Amino acid sequence: MINIINVPVLAGDFPKELKVYRGSTPVLDGKISPGEYDDATRFSGTIDWTHEFNVNSDSADLSVKAWVKHDGKNLYFAFDVTDDVVYGIDIPRWFPAGNNQVHEFTPDKGKPWFGDGIEIFLNPQNKWDVNKNETAWGDGRCWMVVCSTHKSLQHKLEKGGLIEGEPKNDAAWNVYKDWIKSGAMKASVRIKPKSEDSGYVVEWKIAAKPCLEVKKGTYWNPKMGVVKMGLNFEIQDLDEKERGAGNWANMHHVDVWAGKKGEKGAIKNWGSLVIYPDCKPAN
Repeated sequence: MINIINVPVLAGDFPKELKVYRGSTPVLDGKISPGEYDDATRFSGTIDWTHEFNVNSDSADLSVKAWVKHDGKNLYFAFDVTDDVVYGIDIPRWFPAGNNQVHEFTPDKGKPWFGDGIEIFLNPQNKWDVNKNETAWGDGRCWMVVCSTHKSLQHKLEKGGLIEGEPKNDAAWNVYKDWIKSGAMKASVRIKPKSEDSGYVVEWKIAAKPCLEVKKGTYWNPKMGVVKMGLNFEIQDLDEKERGAGNWANMHHVDVWAGKKGEKGAIKNWGSLVIYPDCKPAN
């Protein structure tokens, strides 16, 4: 019998799951090289995901092919996103009404996720109170971090990459900042050339220590056996301002892997990431 740790006693998690296996260590260069993710778990979207704003029914407008695996030390995600218009790249940056400071790198006016990009929500300890709409704490136990196509903590408005996410308080932002600057969390973003379909590629590394704290002071490792964590993804898609008319901040699409509309941040509504210590079984 396989023992799965981190299974909460309270029900309430969204019935969506990814199984993750050990594989080779990928090169974080923004390219999905032949064979590089053959040993990874593949998933895709976003047409069947939860749509926070406009319903997405066109895969050429927004869709993603994605992979996840680990190498025994780090967790890796790769996203190949098709997006017909990349904000800040194909069109100029524009601002939502009432906030022309949206691209400041501060937790007050700045909005890290404003633009095209991906946000990973991870709850390594896989705990929540089913009677509360708890959100991430902003440390290794439960976090939300952004990868943008057009801005980043390390390169500001010159190049896409990782930025602090939610919650937007000093404690969480300092944790995220340390992870990004130390390389404990690292991502490579490549805007696809016109010879490929329009969009971008993200490769993202997450170090077990300090980012995967399954319980206080204890970080994930393969010796734990099969470990279950809470998981969600969000993909933002701005496009021209008028295409998001009527939506909050003129967002065109915000598509979420798990959870009901309007409840993406509540950790009890996230899906599951089940990490296996060994390689993926042969078909």
